[in-house]
Amino acid sequence: PIEERKKPLNIIMLILCEASILLTATSSSLFVIGAAIAPIVLCFIILILRDGFGKYKYEAIVLATGMVMSGAGLVLSKLFGISSNVSGMIIRASSQGLIYDILRSVNSLFQIIVGNDSSTEALFSINGIEYVFAVFAAILVFGFGFTALSKVFLLRSKKDDPKESDYEAILISVFAWSFIVNVITDSSLRYQLLGFFPLLIVAALRMVDSFDKLEPKALKTAFGIVPAVLFAGITLLNGMHFAIGYANQYDSVEATGKKFMSLMESRSCSLVYFYDRNAMPEMMRLYDTENLYLTIDPETKAPKGADFYYNIWENTAVPQHNFVMINEADGVFEDLIPEVIAKNYTFVENIDGYYIYESDVNLWDGLSGLPIEGTESLDFSYSPGYSFDAENKTFTSPSLSPDGGSYLATIKVSDDYDCSNISCGNLEVTKPQIFDGYSEVTIRISSGDSCRIVFGNVEDLSQVISIRYSKES
Repeated sequence: PIEERKKPLNIIMLILCEASILLTATSSSLFVIGAAIAPIVLCFIILILRDGFGKYKYEAIVLATGMVMSGAGLVLSKLFGISSNVSGMIIRASSQGLIYDILRSVNSLFQIIVGNDSSTEALFSINGIEYVFAVFAAILVFGFGFTALSKVFLLRSKKDDPKESDYEAILISVFAWSFIVNVITDSSLRYQLLGFFPLLIVAALRMVDSFDKLEPKALKTAFGIVPAVLFAGITLLNGMHFAIGYANQYDSVEATGKKFMSLMESRSCSLVYFYDRNAMPEMMRLYDTENLYLTIDPETKAPKGADFYYNIWENTAVPQHNFVMINEADGVFEDLIPEVIAKNYTFVENIDGYYIYESDVNLWDGLSGLPIEGTESLDFSYSPGYSFDAENKTFTSPSLSPDGGSYLATIKVSDDYDCSNISCGNLEVTKPQIFDGYSEVTIRISSGDSCRIVFGNVEDLSQVISIRYSKES
């Protein structure tokens, strides 16, 4: 309302909102623009076409400020060298098909309220009753919220509709847009929260409208209180369960973690690669900030660390001496770790169900191509981003496009590989230098160049030993 716009509370909320947009854009790059601001801009354009610009001058200022904050966040992310995980949100093309992806996203919405605990509980146990209440709450939220879907992007709206109705349409549009993003991209559950909260607001508004129409007054009051009690009870129980579970888990991690740290100190090792589908790597990163704990992705076999910047995934950014710790529930070392890496490790001991292996050679790499930070990066034939066409016997690097300066790509291959089969667009490949058991060639890639290194006639990936990218001074 116009009379509320200059009040201190509204101004404070606007400042907090714009600051949040700046912070999110800085850490998450284009995500906040693509998943949250884009649908609002689209709705705003529709409103202007419907009613004219004059009616929405205040909203235009607020929206423009949000876009400026988003742009400033992108600039800050570049200045501070922050590489977000937005590039990990790839277009999803699951083998199960589109219907499966839609059901997956619907299921993740329900998990926000109901949870994803698959354990079996008795109906009349505390957990069982809580689960029933949570399901009932989910039915209320989605039942009332989904009734607004007919207003997505102001469909069926009319000129001079009440602003409350337009705001509801914008909120449900943000939800629908976010839901579609989660259907077509390979993103995690937490990204659903961006659309869930607008849906929750719409559901609350529609509940209030429905309850106001109820008669008699006692029935209206009951229907107003019951959902509030349900949400409060579920929130309290979930909070208690989380707090108790976290405390118990932390105690267990602390005891095991102290054993890990003692072993690492005794062997002067500061880097651990975890093969563990549970929370141990994340908990250790919180508990022990002096050492590095990275997680081996079960699918790509590449190291990751969600609590670190991307550059720490790079092989040259971490020490050579390292441990690999494998949860015994996940399998056997030889079956889980690629042979080219596994052959360098020796077994140390088992600590609380974790098999621990040690090596002075680090062949793990989670980043490919030119260095994100620093002056050097090292890739292997199994580094993510490289592709091997076995039929045509070609091995190809990611796209290499320097933003500034020049880089030398030093390519190391086995002595049974013919270096004349290496190319990088029209760039010159030096004559090979012959060493004991391997050969090396170099390629200079300068600012303005854009190419991929292609290895032809590759019989086996073991022929490609490594590619080192070094920035020229």
